[in-house]
Amino acid sequence: MRLVVDVGKITSLDGLGSFTRGLVGALARSAADDSVVLRFVDLLGAEKPEAVRDTLASALGESPDAERPSPLLEDLEELDAADESDDTSLLALTWQRPATFKGRALFVAYDLTFLTLPACHTLDNRIRCLEGCLQAAVADDLFLAISQTTADELVTQIGVPARRVEVISPAPAAAFAPRPGAAERVAERYGLRSGATDGYILAVGSLEPRKNLDTLLDAHELLPAELARRVPLALAGGGGWRNERLLARLDATADAGRLQRLGRPSDEQLADLYAAATLFVYPSLAEGFGLPLVEAMACGCPVVTGDRGATREVAGDAARCVDVTSAEALAAALRELLENPDARHRLAERGHERARTFTWTEAARRVLDAARRLTALD
Repeated sequence: MRLVVDVGKITSLDGLGSFTRGLVGALARSAADDSVVLRFVDLLGAEKPEAVRDTLASALGESPDAERPSPLLEDLEELDAADESDDTSLLALTWQRPATFKGRALFVAYDLTFLTLPACHTLDNRIRCLEGCLQAAVADDLFLAISQTTADELVTQIGVPARRVEVISPAPAAAFAPRPGAAERVAERYGLRSGATDGYILAVGSLEPRKNLDTLLDAHELLPAELARRVPLALAGGGGWRNERLLARLDATADAGRLQRLGRPSDEQLADLYAAATLFVYPSLAEGFGLPLVEAMACGCPVVTGDRGATREVAGDAARCVDVTSAEALAAALRELLENPDARHRLAERGHERARTFTWTEAARRVLDAARRLTALD
């Protein structure tokens, strides 16, 4: 069996980039044992193809400087030629299914918020995602949803038959694990405190409406002044859209000493931030999965997140799940946990066990099983 994997997002710093790198590495480890030939294609046409090649080599466990034949297909013509083989499938990871490609495809669907929360997206993004889903549905592709929530929405929102939807869950990268010495490294790099009476509340995400950061800022303002001073917010992430007002508010909150902007840390730096944080809060209105949840859990950080959709599905009973549309409810949960170290400890223990149930090895196995199923459907 041959599997052509779309790696157009492999250099990205967002969730799609993390998903691509993690899955590619796991597929490479699993493919040899399963007699699968892997090839790769960049359907987005990166401006810096050498960066795609180097990142792909790293994900495959190879040195970027090693002399080796490249597994990356040179252009779409090679992909089109591949569909002549009955045992070749495309794994589409970037919401793209080339209109010219006539072969079988596994189409990964991350979330359907471009339909369920249209105001949180740009028009271009909504069109691109919807076009990809509809092309895959018309082509009778097999859909791979990253949560049961997304799988259910594919059926109800797009009309994909349930028999053509499989669930493959992502997993945290190897860096996300308990981190001895994290508090010292975080204090040195960022000046953030960590301890029983002082610390910080960590939030991670792009600066876009769906991440619901305004409600988090409101909730932090509702905390008692002394508690908010001792445990400020720390925000890792960047980019985004429709965020001019949010950016101005973040600047004002930072000037008031209640927020520290951390930019885009590396995986190792982010893992330290999780491990040293008093709490991790993920107030997103909707997610396809919510990878930062399991990253934080894997690092032993107690988590507060939403009580519906994929965030509740992923968190299970290992996080404090609340109505994140309510600043009052979110503030109450934050205050309760900030003032109760025993409750934080119990959540951290449950979260660590929960995170261990998500592995890239299992995700790769499900992809390869789906590819075999796709071949059998024809």
